[in-house]
Amino acid sequence: MSPVGVSPESQVDSAAGSEAASPTSDKDGEQDEADVIPENPFDSESSRLVIVGGQSTGKSSLLQSLTDIPFPVGSGCCTRFATRIVSRRTAPGSRSSVKVPNVEPDIPSGAE
Repeated sequence: MSPVGVSPESQVDSAAGSEAASPTSDKDGEQDEADVIPENPFDSESSRLVIVGGQSTGKSSLLQSLTDIPFPVGSGCCTRFATRIVSRRTAPGSRSSVKVPNVEPDIPSGAE
């Protein structure tokens, strides 16, 4: 049984703009463990939240309100990349940190 509103074909652990990606497979045809949402996410070590939607529907605004991390927001296409946020509980008053990987998006030619 998949989480409500998420089909097994489109399960990912990132906000992927208006398109959902399929889980990746290794050379033996097995899915990468990090790319698959477990059948019961409450049985796993960490739960996952997937945010998908059409252009200008508030995905970045929602992420910003959940994390206090500034995301580009506005009309039109603002966030042109998948985003993965890992949140861990820390001691009260401890300092938070944000790591943003510098990965160029893989945009097929003619997709712009």
